[in-house]
Amino acid sequence: ALLKRGIDIPDGIALSHDGQWVAVSSHGTRDVKIYNMPTSLGPETEPAGVLENANYPHGLRFTPDDRQILVADAGSPMLHIYDRGTSWNGRRAPSRSIAVLDNETFRHGRANVEEGGPKGLDIDRAGSVVAVTCEEQPLAFYSLASIAGRVAVLV
Repeated sequence: ALLKRGIDIPDGIALSHDGQWVAVSSHGTRDVKIYNMPTSLGPETEPAGVLENANYPHGLRFTPDDRQILVADAGSPMLHIYDRGTSWNGRRAPSRSIAVLDNETFRHGRANVEEGGPKGLDIDRAGSVVAVTCEEQPLAFYSLASIAGRVAVLV
């Protein structure tokens, strides 16, 4: 495995649009590791940054400007948003978390503490729509711009 140190059940991967960063969600350690791409990567490479406080991170995506990472949390009804700041180095908590599932839908899919929340996540090429998937809600669309405020379902 190219990146192995500290990763336990990698459930998602995202590459920054500028080619500088790769982010890998680590289900077992309940965080997202971020690696600097210009660095020589190998199995023992330490992450440059760590995104914390997601119960069970799954799908993830950099926003088109690479200033934020969206992380689907399979263990909650939430989508977590992390801000880059000056770089992705260091540890950080979400700048905000937004419910993308209602409580009833989340509880219906909650077979155990690791399940029930969103898993798949993508952002369209125009950077305006976020698509989120999970078993109980196969596909939902949200406005990326609304993530700064209240998320409204588009379709």
